[in-house]
Order: sequence, then C-alpha cells, then structure tokens
Amino acid sequence: MKSLQFIVILFWILCDSLVLFSQEVDSLSEKNQLTLQIQEVTVLGNLSKATEFISPEDLWYSSHTSSFAKSLTSVPGLSVQNDGGWASTPSLRGSSRTNTAIFLDGIRLETSTDIAGGFTMFNPEDLHLIEIVKTVGVTSAGSGSSGGVINFITSPLSYHSTRATSSLYSSYNSVNSEIKSGIKFNNSLGDFSILGSIFYRTAEDTKTPNATLANSAYNDFGGILKLGYMLNANSNIELNFDRFQGEDIGIPGGSAFPLTATAKYLMAQRNRMEIRYNNHDGYLLPVSSFVFGYTAIERRVEVKPNATT
Repeated sequence: MKSLQFIVILFWILCDSLVLFSQEVDSLSEKNQLTLQIQEVTVLGNLSKATEFISPEDLWYSSHTSSFAKSLTSVPGLSVQNDGGWASTPSLRGSSRTNTAIFLDGIRLETSTDIAGGFTMFNPEDLHLIEIVKTVGVTSAGSGSSGGVINFITSPLSYHSTRATSSLYSSYNSVNSEIKSGIKFNNSLGDFSILGSIFYRTAEDTKTPNATLANSAYNDFGGILKLGYMLNANSNIELNFDRFQGEDIGIPGGSAFPLTATAKYLMAQRNRMEIRYNNHDGYLLPVSSFVFGYTAIERRVEVKPNATT
C-alpha cells in the first residue's frame, strides 16, 4: 500500500514538472518572437536613401581650393579621378566611375559606356545646388547608377524681384596658366524672368614639381539662357537653352587610354533645349514638373596609340 502511494505521489510530481516546463517553453518562445520582430524593424530602418544637398559656395569655402573637382573630394564617400587638367570623373563609395550616374537639372549627362569628363561638360559657376544620392541601386536613374547618383542643379529663375543682378568674374591658376572669365545676369519684370551666363576658359599644359604634363592643355566655352513666365501664383513655364563646347582638349592618359598613347578631344560639345512646366499646388501631386526637351552630346576623339615611337 505504501509503495502504491509512493508511485502516485511520484507521478503527480512528474506531471506538475512537465506543466511548468511547458509554460517556460511557451514564455521563451514568445520572447524569441518579440526579439525577431525588433530585429526586422531595425533592418528595414537601415534601407532608407542617403541623400544630401550641398551648396557649391559652401563646398569651395570649406575645401580651400579653386578647383571644382578637388572641392568635391571633401564630400564623404565621393572621390574624383582626373585625366589631366580637364577630364574629371566621380565615383561614390569606392564604386567604379562607370557606376555613378551624373545628371544636370535631372537630365543625364553621360551613360555608363561613355569615356569623358563628367564634371567638365558644364560651368560650375552656373550651379545652385548639388544633390548626391549614395544609395546602392537607384533604379530610376537608369543604367550605370548602381554606385549612386550626382545631380547638378543650376540657378533657378527669380520672379517679382525688386532689382536686376549681374556679375563679372575672372580667375587665374598658375599650375597650368588657366584663365577663366565670365558674366552672369538675372532680371525679372513682373511675371517675366530672364537668367543667363557665358564663360570662356583656356589653359596650357599642367606643370608639376618634377616635370610638365604633356598633352594636358584645353580650351572651352559655353553659356545658358533661361526665360520664364508666371502663369499664376503656383505655376510657371520655362524655356531653357544650354550649350557647352571644348576644343583641342588633351588627355594625358592613365585611365581611359594607355600611357604610350596621345589622346585628344578635337571637339566635345553638349547642346540642350527644353520646355519645363512647374506646378507647386497640384490637386493630385502637390509639386510636379513636366519637361519636354532635347539634349545632344558629340565628341570627336583623336587617338595615336604609339605616340612615343
């Protein structure tokens, strides 16, 4: 009889232990589920786009350099590859230069198969903002944008301004005897507005501490013209013209061409014309722009594969 009572008590203890163990397992399972949920939220939070807007004036001031390409290297994650004094091409976060898409006012400057200076097909004096998107795989930017996107934004039109503005500038760089001169103007008369600029630049071969970098001279010029009309308080229409042209542009080599070659852009030209409608108080889209335009880029290249022989 005592043996039977002992077996019953032992069985009751085992059953109670199993119930407690099951409750602990359920509790641990709930805790694990909560931990997994927190981890998932953290991962999603790290997928946001890394976009920043930079003022060219602040960039030049903080970098203490007169070179636009060199000033951009002060931006974290952005590097610039130079082919002589003229051709400069960017890359973001260590990616190849063919994986960084370059835009001017939202219009693609070059494709991933182009071999050219993406930073030198426009006048830096015309810029208002620089938009840099460092997110990997910006599919809306098209091919060659897996490393990121750089969008250069030119100065906007101003309406109902109380005065007209104009400025004349000139600079000299002793490294390659570069001389650059230009003029900018901006004026508005009621609902009408006009903005324009022209520039000219010439440079000789770059002089380094050890020697002169042969075949690095260049000449270029260009200008922009923007005409605008305010349709109402929230919308306007613009007609924009943009032209850039370089001639006798030497490329010393080291990147796109072998060191023994002599490469030169006999002519590098970009022409753009567009009609743009901007609305800042739309019914479906609060801010919207519609652009109809035409852009043409032409390059004439002369390459001598064995120029040293």
